[in-house]
Amino acid sequence: MNLVIEKYKELTGSFHFYFDKKGRFWFIHWNPAVPVIYCFDLKTAECTAQNFEFYSSLKSYHEIYGLFEQQDGTIWAKGTPVFAKFLDNEKKFRMVA
Repeated sequence: MNLVIEKYKELTGSFHFYFDKKGRFWFIHWNPAVPVIYCFDLKTAECTAQNFEFYSSLKSYHEIYGLFEQQDGTIWAKGTPVFAKFLDNEKKFRMVA
């Protein structure tokens, strides 16, 4: 966990921290303009998703309220008007609604 703290120590305003069943640490950070999602794999010490944003597809104001995981391990992001599924193989989120 110290590696995560050291890696992201410059990011202030981070929230909605989540550990998934695969040993990844997820969180949301509000950069100066939009909320973005980060994911760090604690087993491999690699970034799975970094600075992932939805603004490029939504083209409007939005918020991310959190992340959750289904029993099958699927990770979802939820917010206004965000509802997106994380595609593990592609290492990105796909909007579903």
